[in-house]
Amino acid sequence: EAWEFFSLATENGMISDFLDSVTAPIGNFFEKLGIPDDLEIAIGESIGKITSGILSKSAEVITDIASAVPKIVFFLFVTAISSVYFSVDLESINAFIHRKLPEKIDSAVVKFKRSAFDAMAKYFKSYLIIMLITFGILLVGFMLLGNPYALLLAFITSVFDILPLIGTGIILVPYSVIAFFGGRSGIGIGALVLYAVCTVAREIAEPRIVGKSLDMHPVVTLILLYSGYALFGF
Repeated sequence: EAWEFFSLATENGMISDFLDSVTAPIGNFFEKLGIPDDLEIAIGESIGKITSGILSKSAEVITDIASAVPKIVFFLFVTAISSVYFSVDLESINAFIHRKLPEKIDSAVVKFKRSAFDAMAKYFKSYLIIMLITFGILLVGFMLLGNPYALLLAFITSVFDILPLIGTGIILVPYSVIAFFGGRSGIGIGALVLYAVCTVAREIAEPRIVGKSLDMHPVVTLILLYSGYALFGF
């Protein structure tokens, strides 16, 4: 789906056609309001600038993705080789570190490493479960809305949902607004309903799943999550 989407976007002018389909109803809406010609021209020019900016940025993003592929491949290659060395010599590396550290510090480091890795593993596992729940809801929702890129959109939106303070709204709200301006009010309402369902599911699931993984009460987990957001931001 991703390959098909980017191919259509770059080769067939899909992005340009899509933006035209969005901006045309906006122009018709202002025309019906009977606003002065000068203001209508100014609004049209502003929309044109925004459209041009989006097109140029889209081209830059696609180019950046393409140019990043060799770097990603090289990074994966180096990571694979270094992982082999670490795996083969893990015992000797650990023995070297233990020899260099004082006994008290060594035991404290070992204890901290075990507890930290255990907590991190549980934390990431719980958020993977939440992501899969959100992905399942989104996939069904996008399929019901008749989107041809349901799998791709569900994956991207569920990834955004894992990030703190972003959530599914960063995709679903613009999706709904664009649908309304394009005259597809049913899809717009459906996207808002999908956003509400995802938000409620996330708010119910997150404290329970994370709290259970870390052996904490859901209320304590909820307090700590929002305290972290409030104190340290994104």
